[in-house]
Amino acid sequence: MLSNNTGPIVYIDDDEDEVYIIKKALQDLSIFNPLRFFSDPFKALEYLSTTEEQSLVILCDMFMRPLNGIEVRQHIEADDYLRLKSIPFIFLTDSVNADDIKRVYKGNIQGYYQKPYEFEVYKENIDLIIRYWQKSLHPNNIA
Repeated sequence: MLSNNTGPIVYIDDDEDEVYIIKKALQDLSIFNPLRFFSDPFKALEYLSTTEEQSLVILCDMFMRPLNGIEVRQHIEADDYLRLKSIPFIFLTDSVNADDIKRVYKGNIQGYYQKPYEFEVYKENIDLIIRYWQKSLHPNNIA
């Protein structure tokens, strides 16, 4: 039995304007999962470490301060509790640099998407990501 298709979407990005864009996309797509937005990567890690909510997915920007997206992912991988939560980790970022893409795939991630300039393409990507993870089976969404 599925139990996590309504879990929160964790969005980590130090550009607070991005929260408006993703909220609008989720609303337009009729995706009602709660959004947990963090402009501070450390606060996101604290939330993930302390919440009892089972998040559906983590969407993370690549270039942030004080931690970049790769460092956020490394913190999750290094923490037994967070790693065992098995939350899909997807980069949603401006960079399409081949070296950046190769570097992130050296770790355990489930996707890498560019933030497109066109809102309709952005919505298509969000729809694809969220709907995929709502239907995909993984350790923490089966009863």
